[in-house]
Amino acid sequence: MATLVAHIRIRSGCEERWEAVMTEMVEKTLAAEENVVRYEYWKRQAPREYFCLLAFRDNLAFFEHQAADYHVNAPFGDLIEAIELEWVDPVDGASPLARTLDPPLSADVPKDVSAWREQTPVQLADWWSERR
Repeated sequence: MATLVAHIRIRSGCEERWEAVMTEMVEKTLAAEENVVRYEYWKRQAPREYFCLLAFRDNLAFFEHQAADYHVNAPFGDLIEAIELEWVDPVDGASPLARTLDPPLSADVPKDVSAWREQTPVQLADWWSERR
């Protein structure tokens, strides 16, 4: 499994458009991608702050999501002021999700998909190994 939280700050005045674009993104993702476990956007307490919880069956499914035409062609640059992707791991017994793993991609993965591995690498925290 591969699970992450995206911490997102939207440009001033773009909240309504952002929410419309993300509603459409979630609809398209859930309709087209069978390896999505969770894909949810949330408003935070601070103005213009959002987060997204994403969970995929494996890291390849996440990279395929990133390479999907509806994701690549979304107007993120017009809407996002800042974004940080944080890979997360469940606490055993406190989440139905499995551990985040980063197995190698096979050689036959399309280049537009494997390129996302370099752009958004799965980064597992060192201290998790003690807690797995």
